[in-house]
Amino acid sequence: MKVIYKFKNHKKQPYTVGTQKKIVYQGVDCYGLCDAPSKKEGLIKLKESLKGYDMAQVVLHELVHAYFYEESEKTVEKFVRTYLRLLDVMKIKIVES
Repeated sequence: MKVIYKFKNHKKQPYTVGTQKKIVYQGVDCYGLCDAPSKKEGLIKLKESLKGYDMAQVVLHELVHAYFYEESEKTVEKFVRTYLRLLDVMKIKIVES
């Protein structure tokens, strides 16, 4: 995993964010994955081939898990979709630098 960022969430849980070629969870390929906060240091893994809007969506999704891990996948996904739709309505574009 290539480390790109480190932070602590609101509960002082340290996380390391990184990219890697392949992410698998319970036998399924994923775009991103966030460790449960019970680990000494959590990891957020992002699929390195993602770019622009797709990467922004996965980053936001996994960050929400890091801060609100108890929320369901459905709730996190609904929050992310709502946020991204609002940006679109406001004509705020996510562009690759």
